[in-house]
Amino acid sequence: MNSTDSSTIQLLVIEPSPNAAERHISALRNAGLAVHHTCVSKNSDVTEALQRSDLDLILYSADNT
Repeated sequence: MNSTDSSTIQLLVIEPSPNAAERHISALRNAGLAVHHTCVSKNSDVTEALQRSDLDLILYSADNT
């Protein structure tokens, strides 16, 4: 986990729909989790987002094209 705050989940959401991405994030927060997120909507942006070394969780949409 992130060394600055071990209770915050560093999340990458790979989802073409901003509304769907927000639903995923809201579900985690509603479950009581602290989440700092990065969202990407295109596969071409995934490589750059994965360069972050502090990710704890990645959510990937199977519908992502």
